[in-house]
Amino acid sequence: MGSKQSVIARTVQERQKELGLRIKTLRGQKGWSQELLAHNCGTNRGHIGEIERGKYDVRTVTLLKIANALQVSLKELFKGINGIE
Repeated sequence: MGSKQSVIARTVQERQKELGLRIKTLRGQKGWSQELLAHNCGTNRGHIGEIERGKYDVRTVTLLKIANALQVSLKELFKGINGIE
């Protein structure tokens, strides 16, 4: 059972990293710094940095704020992650 849990944990970490890269890409397309995205989300630059590096398990409300700030839908935010089109 322990190995199944570690596989699941690795999969979750991979998805967190993919999501972080997606957010970083969308932010870059707007020409925004982490600081500007953080300001527009009501958080701080360090928090955005952790999210973009996949180091943070992002809460749904934070994802909604990020999507809103980037002016994309949640579907667009998750595009390309784990086969989502």
